[in-house]
Amino acid sequence: MTTEDELFSIRVQAGRGSLAHSSFTIDQWHQVMGHNNIQDVAKLQNEVEGMAIKGSQKGQPCNVCSTEKAKRAAIPKTWGTRAKTRLDIVHIDVLGPIQQQSYDGFRYAVGFIDSFSRFGAVYPMKTKDEVVSNLQQYIIDVGTPRTLVSDGALEFKSKQFNDVCRTSGIKQQYSAPYTPEENGKIERAWGTVTGMARCMMATAGVPKQLWPYALSTAVYLKNRSIHSAHNRTPFEMFHGMKPDISQLHIFGCKAFVLNEVRKKPDSKAREAVLLGYSHNSKTYVVVSTDATETRAPRIWTSRNVTFNDAEFPYREGAKDTAVFESSDEDPAD
Repeated sequence: MTTEDELFSIRVQAGRGSLAHSSFTIDQWHQVMGHNNIQDVAKLQNEVEGMAIKGSQKGQPCNVCSTEKAKRAAIPKTWGTRAKTRLDIVHIDVLGPIQQQSYDGFRYAVGFIDSFSRFGAVYPMKTKDEVVSNLQQYIIDVGTPRTLVSDGALEFKSKQFNDVCRTSGIKQQYSAPYTPEENGKIERAWGTVTGMARCMMATAGVPKQLWPYALSTAVYLKNRSIHSAHNRTPFEMFHGMKPDISQLHIFGCKAFVLNEVRKKPDSKAREAVLLGYSHNSKTYVVVSTDATETRAPRIWTSRNVTFNDAEFPYREGAKDTAVFESSDEDPAD
């Protein structure tokens, strides 16, 4: 990916001239928040800054959600002692291999969920071996877990992974073989955020090869959405303050990015598409609209962006978005 890291848990600020969010209806906010359920979106205005809902708080049925969010049976509560403070217990799991390889060669993602706050982080990976470097990055970006819960996959039992845990003072716990319910928090989180990502990609029509950005944005939004465990946002539970979501726009909508380096005849702004939010600066991640199945689009960041939340440049000719089904190429551990 063209940005240095892919952690979504970041703060951004609105671009100059962005649309007034007080004009967003509940159905528009449903899309802005990654197709999170309407009831939780309605509650959210009391738990965040920069949000107002225009008109009724009763939304319309969403056909995209009905199509893209698969039903799944309830998973029992997570095995083990419940966390008392943030980073007491962190759950880790690998998603993939993903059927669709991204433009950058990613086929996997590793996710982290803090048991106390439900605050999450996700990093795309080319191979499972990258869980070691991404655990180190998680420690830098978020903090050091006291206990790390995973399944018994080989990548979590390697010498390199164990060495990082030991030198960092992390206690490891493993769920029983063939019992994903014992690592239930991260299993439920994968189901939620992949469903959100599919809905966002279906709404916007972005190429399937951009799934890492949709997944990162979904987790970013989930951190700023009401969680049923505590009826507050994971962001507030983890950081101790309400998140400001006034800078958010609908994933995949048209963006106008200030042309920082231009000659006099050039336009002052170029058209692009909103792809997410950068964690290493107060900027938006945007993508050009010239992608094909074999040619990657240009992806860059800018803080000087305005948006049209009613237009989706990639929507025409949108194809199947079922990109989070596992491939058969890599047998389960």
